[in-house]
Amino acid sequence: MIRVAAKESAPSAVLVSAAAASEAAMRSPACTKGLAPKPAPAPAPIASAPPSSAVGPVPVAPGITAQQWEAALSLQRETALALQAADDERVRLQAERDADARRLQEAQLAANPADFVAYELYKRSLVEQGFQPEG
Repeated sequence: MIRVAAKESAPSAVLVSAAAASEAAMRSPACTKGLAPKPAPAPAPIASAPPSSAVGPVPVAPGITAQQWEAALSLQRETALALQAADDERVRLQAERDADARRLQEAQLAANPADFVAYELYKRSLVEQGFQPEG
């Protein structure tokens, strides 16, 4: 049992010496006057050196911005023309579909004699809308 006590006394000795050190620090002249010790001065910042491979000013060709603007405007013009052509094609195809639908309706009504009155009314409505009936 004596050995156990000896083993336990070693860590407690460390605690005792740490406590004694803190008491000694409390008795220092700075603590007795109520002032905290001065902090250590901050290390000086390291000056950054300019990169050794610094590139000088970028050479600019005269009129480069005018060329860039002209290229952008020509691209916008081409885009506008392509969109206009696509819209014109869409309108033309829709007109063809409408004409095909009118011809089909007229052919179906003209093929059945029982729909004579409906056919005549349909032809009259086509004329009122500004279209020329087929038959």
